[in-house]
Amino acid sequence: MTATPRHKTVLLKSPLDIMGMFLCCLRERFSGDSVGPDFPWVWDEDTNKTRVFIEVGAGDEDEAKDVRPAIYVDRSPIVFPKISIGDFVGEQRPTGLRAFYTTAQGQMVFECLSKNRGESAILGELTQSFLLMTSDLILKKYNLRDLSPLTLGSTEVWEKDDQLFNTRVTAEFSYDVKWSSKPVAGTLSSLNLRVQTPDANVFHDIAVSSMTR
Repeated sequence: MTATPRHKTVLLKSPLDIMGMFLCCLRERFSGDSVGPDFPWVWDEDTNKTRVFIEVGAGDEDEAKDVRPAIYVDRSPIVFPKISIGDFVGEQRPTGLRAFYTTAQGQMVFECLSKNRGESAILGELTQSFLLMTSDLILKKYNLRDLSPLTLGSTEVWEKDDQLFNTRVTAEFSYDVKWSSKPVAGTLSSLNLRVQTPDANVFHDIAVSSMTR
């Protein structure tokens, strides 16, 4: 399975990045390279060939109305608590660079849908056992802090469609978030150095140039 390039506006370990990581891992678990030819739920990138839909979302897509089962990957709200005053952890005095840190905490939700109660239950167990048995590898590979607890819910009629059964699997996760900032004064000083040129209207020129791009 070939990974698609990261979107230029999606940062490493952003919420979208986390969702995509779990989606890729789950697709790999159900791909033809990981299971035998007799496996009843082989995932294929071709929607006409796949025996199970594995997508990001809440199950509102057209595939949810297909006769084939589906596993939908979504997340709950992610919390970014303050673990220190202002998230501040240190400063480099010569440059004024300030470092910040927090620990993001959230929950991944896997909806295992099928028209058959037993099939939904089996897909839920496969998803839960896969996450449990590979959690140490996922933590190490993607540098997450924690991936627990994992919860395998009961198989119930899906609240969005009473013709489908849903077995919900949830996984709590957390990861480090670090960033830094440079003082505005330093930036203004560097801009001020650029003004020391024969062109007195340098700021004006920069502004007009930006407006006419």
